[in-house]
Amino acid sequence: MNAPPVQLALVEFGNAVQWRDWLQLAQAAAGLRAAGQEAEVRVLKGPRQRSAALADWKRSKPGLVFVSVPKEQLGAALGLFDEAARSAPELASALVVGGTLGTLCTQEFSNHSMAQGILLGDYYEGLLGLAAWHLSGEAQEDVPGLWWRGARGWVLSPATPRLVPFADLPEPRLSDLRPRHVLKVTGSAPLQASRGFPFRSLFSAEPLLRPLHDTGDFYQTLPVDRVIQRALFLKEALRPPAIDFVDELFPWQTRWVEEFAGRWAEEVGLPFRIDSAAEHLTEANVRLLAGAGLRRARFCLESGNDKFRARFSTVNVGNPAVREAVELLAKANVQTHAHFLLGAPNESASTLEDTVKFADSLPVASVGYEVFRPWPQVSAWRDTEPAPTIATQFICASPYDQQDLLRPLQGARRGLAAIDARQRAAQHQRDHDAALDALSDFAYGAVRSPHEHAVEVRGFGGLNPGSPVIALRVPSQISWETTLGARSLVRFGIALEPCLPGLRHRPGVSFSIKIQQDGETYRLFQKVLLQALDPDSRHWHWFTLPTRPAKVGRATVILESTLYGRPDEALPEDGDIWAGWAGVAVGEHLAAPPLMPGAIHFAAEDES
Repeated sequence: MNAPPVQLALVEFGNAVQWRDWLQLAQAAAGLRAAGQEAEVRVLKGPRQRSAALADWKRSKPGLVFVSVPKEQLGAALGLFDEAARSAPELASALVVGGTLGTLCTQEFSNHSMAQGILLGDYYEGLLGLAAWHLSGEAQEDVPGLWWRGARGWVLSPATPRLVPFADLPEPRLSDLRPRHVLKVTGSAPLQASRGFPFRSLFSAEPLLRPLHDTGDFYQTLPVDRVIQRALFLKEALRPPAIDFVDELFPWQTRWVEEFAGRWAEEVGLPFRIDSAAEHLTEANVRLLAGAGLRRARFCLESGNDKFRARFSTVNVGNPAVREAVELLAKANVQTHAHFLLGAPNESASTLEDTVKFADSLPVASVGYEVFRPWPQVSAWRDTEPAPTIATQFICASPYDQQDLLRPLQGARRGLAAIDARQRAAQHQRDHDAALDALSDFAYGAVRSPHEHAVEVRGFGGLNPGSPVIALRVPSQISWETTLGARSLVRFGIALEPCLPGLRHRPGVSFSIKIQQDGETYRLFQKVLLQALDPDSRHWHWFTLPTRPAKVGRATVILESTLYGRPDEALPEDGDIWAGWAGVAVGEHLAAPPLMPGAIHFAAEDES
């Protein structure tokens, strides 16, 4: 009789399966199959469905449960672990934590009885090693970058040089992920063409910078033939709208780019996105990549002060070179995204101001940022003596612990968020018949919310690919002053962020349009969307409504999203909910909104 397949499970966080996490686990399953042991990949519901997750966990009895904890989800992860510890302590032997917070929050996870391992950095090797250990029963000491709970405490496994060359990693099997999960995965399919850090980065954990193979190199490029093979594999099985290359830096060697561009356009034919650097984008490379289907390039600039940036990065040297690369891409009709790191060691109010000014001067399509989180000081972890907990030592203090930096830091965050909204809104074609076009007029909106970061302009994955929408973090509202005519209409579309069915709480999300005028408030519209129970709520809904009983003249138009049946300030439990508003406009001669695949359109005409 054949042995049953080993179950490798991924706990879902957020609103959809994270493809990069699934690919890492699927790679481990492929490695097991290559060694002669059948393995399957499962997806377990996350913190928003704790009881369902634990029931599935108990029923399937997976040999390895991988929890990749995303940013801002530490509380939700610990809550899930707390419930598991109370209701099913026997599940603890299978649980391993990874992801950004797995690396940054070692102290919290090591203090929890459920966590048996903490993976640091790149988990391709760690997950494959853990899966093999599960079968053989050998000690975890041969798994690179793994903290594991030994008999007498936590121990760091030595990073042995047994890492598999990138090109030799086995292919995952897409059928491991059941169709009911695949159907709700939105956005581009991820693909890697390279592996490692081809540049100096002072603030990365040491396991990420370890040699990738015996020669001591830190960077490997996949042969073009393998890249095309993997892209075709994803294209056939998933039919994605685009491919997202998730390399630290996309390969830049001239011969590689020439071969890739010719074959990609002819054999794959999908648009793609890359991470790049100014030094790698010559005029010839941009022409080749744009012709092959490059639609978006991302730059990790870290700081707008190029002298400060040069202290911790060896790419994007000099602001003039960055500007030249962005303009070169713009001429080739390639959108660009600039990402900044705020609060790095020795950051000052002056360098933060330089970052906002430089971001504002670049002709990029969007701007992103994050506040620096210090990595644990990995070199201090080489002591493998048993200890009751992991001593979390960091390479420097968090910027949030520096009182003189807090106000400039908050100002820089607000500044970059405003620039991003303006740049994204600039891509929108204004409706010339509208007195108010919410996207074009986004910068003039007034926000009211208990959240510090309450509203943004972005795409909503597969629901409306390529088109920016106004996203309100529930509960929130945004309002504009406008002038109403005698026959004014308000046109808009609403949708919840794309997610797997069953993730939303039963109260649902209430979308409301209100108008304030002469001391009166009129509710023109209210609809509740509840993805957990109503399949129809998983589509865009479009409406065109008269603005009566409001009168001709000045008025305030309000978009509001709250939890239905709860106080207006009530916050969702265990995670954020984003409500999307698309095509919002007020005017007297508005065209009907464009119908999208799967969308439902309603119209209320002015009876007069």
